[in-house]
Amino acid sequence: MANLDKTLAEYRAKVSVQKGGHNPFFGNDYYMLEDILNAIADSYEHGIYWGQYIQDNVLYTKVSTDTDERISSHKLPEPTIDNHQKIAGQVTYMKRIHLITMFGICEPDNDGNTDAAVGGFSSPQRQRVETGGGTPLPSPVSPVNEL
Repeated sequence: MANLDKTLAEYRAKVSVQKGGHNPFFGNDYYMLEDILNAIADSYEHGIYWGQYIQDNVLYTKVSTDTDERISSHKLPEPTIDNHQKIAGQVTYMKRIHLITMFGICEPDNDGNTDAAVGGFSSPQRQRVETGGGTPLPSPVSPVNEL
């Protein structure tokens, strides 16, 4: 895993992601799946290969290198929604979250833990940045399950 971690860290330093989504309710911007896909489109040129597929209600996301080191994750919640558009939205959300996590792309916390709820900051990293204490570090990559 050392080579994969190193390769991902080097690649992560080169990746720039633009937020294309806007949530008018919260007034925040967020990464859309296509933003992530555009940002990592050249990962193959850096020896990082990835893919996503669904089988038996499980979303598999695999990230690997030429050395066959790999990390993977899976597990989708059982669909409880009869509306196919909402199910597709859940799948898109999970695909985005898997790639953000596996590639270590930083994304601000926008799940309601902001502003007055936690003293005006969504995380210690955000507080450090907003008070001039530094920039956020990339999220570490941690596999859920190995394939």
